Amino acid sequence: VHQVNRGLALVEIGSVLYDVEPIADNAGHPLIDNEVIFVDLTHGDKATILPLEGWRPLYIQLSPDRRKLAFLGSRRLEDDRFESGLLVMDLETFKPAVLLKGAMKTAPAWSPDSRWLAISKGGGYQTEGHEIVLIDTLTGEVKSIGLKGAGAVFSPDGKRLVYSAGFGQGGSWYRGVPTDGNLFIVTLPDGLPEQLTHLPKGGAVQPVFSPDGSRIAYWEMPTADKVQKKLHIVDLPAKKDQTVCNITEHANPDEIRWTHDNVEFLVLYFDYEEGVQYVKLVKHQGDDWTVTEQKIRLPKAEEYADYSEVRKFAQRLV
Repeated sequence: VHQVNRGLALVEIGSVLYDVEPIADNAGHPLIDNEVIFVDLTHGDKATILPLEGWRPLYIQLSPDRRKLAFLGSRRLEDDRFESGLLVMDLETFKPAVLLKGAMKTAPAWSPDSRWLAISKGGGYQTEGHEIVLIDTLTGEVKSIGLKGAGAVFSPDGKRLVYSAGFGQGGSWYRGVPTDGNLFIVTLPDGLPEQLTHLPKGGAVQPVFSPDGSRIAYWEMPTADKVQKKLHIVDLPAKKDQTVCNITEHANPDEIRWTHDNVEFLVLYFDYEEGVQYVKLVKHQGDDWTVTEQKIRLPKAEEYADYSEVRKFAQRLV
């Protein structure tokens, strides 16, 4: 969910099989096409963005000026071939444009001025072929900056990039980024990369800057004999990397969202064994960080309105 303004939200809707045993070796075909809709937060009115029909969007990113969408898309052509790429859609014209072709699997990141996108052009799930490029969404220019890595994000002033790199053999990925790397920072356009984290076996993914650019929160994913996933904060001026809390091995880390005062942020993760969505509030107090937690238990499948027939159909498929 992306909030476009005070009264309008952008929601992605996809096909879900809930509480059904997985189909062996094949995920099958979705029951519905993915859609992106606008929702009026005051009256509840909805409007579907029709040009996305045919494209299956992945990692939808709303530009900071709330005027453009960037997403990875794939669609089946008439001759049963597939095409994939990075697309940008203007929310005034609703016309999507492919700016970079390829089966990329990592999320694009907007620059603060809503002009540039950073993404790895490496296709599929891999470790050796990741190379970060910058894309000018006004001209379509794709600019190579010589950085081997993935999962890049811009600093709030747009002058630096932080990204994951130094990957090993791979074997697991988080949103397309190999989970055995460390974080690096570089000054644009041609600075030298500096290593920010020094996890012995890697695991640093999803860096998120604080609004003033002085801190970075990130997830440490398990590698080798590590089991738990950890939330870290890097103090850039002090060059200090601090572990804030751990989460269970059965949890999937999700978003990190800073508040505007630079001293607190929210993190979300879902425990798929308990069926519980957790929300943590992390707040800086003195020299330490405090963590408070809220549990949001999802309803059981039979509690969904008009869901019983869909569930029966899904079970028959299995």
